Amino acid sequence: MQSTTDTPSTTDTEYETRKTRIKNHLQTHKTTYIAGTTGIIVGAAGATLLIARVNPQINVIRILSSGDDYITQITELVRRGHPGYAIKCIETGEVFASQGRAAELLKLSASDLSKHLNGMKDAVKGLHFARIAEMPTQPLPV
Repeated sequence: MQSTTDTPSTTDTEYETRKTRIKNHLQTHKTTYIAGTTGIIVGAAGATLLIARVNPQINVIRILSSGDDYITQITELVRRGHPGYAIKCIETGEVFASQGRAAELLKLSASDLSKHLNGMKDAVKGLHFARIAEMPTQPLPV
């Protein structure tokens, strides 16, 4: 009578077969896995940089007044770069806080609006705009 330790069991053989198949698969498709992993890492890093660049810094200042039943909270948006210009649509008289906001609300091309404001285009979809004020770089006093 043979003992079970002398002959390999079917589960051991199946395990070795699966292990060999997996190794062969990984060797065959090695470059695909490396390229895919690299793409994921680069994509995640790019998304992180994009999010960090797009999200402005926000400072929140809370002032607690003793004896009063309320809290004053001042939220200050810290911007980078040029603060932008308020612009006005000549035809409608509507004033926008920025070129981007005007383009978004009126469904205009931001590029065409910029060209128009810089004198390189006569109008944008039949509308005329003018810069009316440079936005302040510091928050206005409360």
